[in-house]
Order: sequence, then C-alpha cells, then structure tokens
Amino acid sequence: MVNVSYHLSVRCTRKQLWDVLTDKIENPAKYIEGVTKTEFENLDDGRRLRVMQRNGIEVKEIIYEDETKGITRFELKDHPKYNGVIETKVEGKDDDLRLIYSLRWKAHTGEEDHGEIETWFGDAVFDTKAAAETEAENS
Repeated sequence: MVNVSYHLSVRCTRKQLWDVLTDKIENPAKYIEGVTKTEFENLDDGRRLRVMQRNGIEVKEIIYEDETKGITRFELKDHPKYNGVIETKVEGKDDDLRLIYSLRWKAHTGEEDHGEIETWFGDAVFDTKAAAETEAENS
C-alpha cells in the first residue's frame, strides 16, 4: 500500500486556498503532470465523477468537496492499477492555515510504484501550496 501524507503551513486566506483547491479539481492539468483531457459528470448525491487522461491512462475519480469543512476527497473508480483515495483538509484561520494532503492507494496486484506516485503526488501538493501563496502575494 502506498500511504503518503503532507502537513504544510500555507500563507494565504482560507478563501484563496479553497479557490486553488477547487481550481485543481476543475483544471488538473495545471497541477498534475501528464493530464491532457478532463470531463465531468454530476452524480445524484452531489458528488462528481471526473474522468481524465493522464500519461495515456484513463483515470476516473468520484469527487466530494465541502467548503465549510475544508475537505476534498478523490476516490479512484475503475482504475487499471490501484484502488484508493486522496484527501485534503484545510485547518486553521487566515494567514495561519495548514493544508493536509493524504494519499492511500493499494495496487490490485500488490506491485506498487512508490517512487513514481510519491514524486507526482509531492509535486502536485507543493504546486498547490505555491499557487495559493502566489495568489495571496498578488492580491
């Protein structure tokens, strides 16, 4: 099982960070290397299905977001190699925020590429933090 977690301080307002997190949902190619196409389908329970192409693989995720609680959750659906979730949580108050990112994936076959997953996940986490702090500096 691949289990990666980041706890980061972010210098911006809660709204600025949430705006970046929702932009990352809508426009994953800006934050995740290899994403070339993204489509959405609204589900009956308020969640959304996101289907994207990443490095030639179709990735489907059921996405839940709750701005009041500061939570996003991405659950893999029908992935060719993995089952699992990515969750984010925003804690704290403006200019004293913590962004918690966690990934918990398990390979169908037991063969996991920890290095590749940890690299792209870490890049996406730090790109999200940088985007929020840049937004704060430019406002």
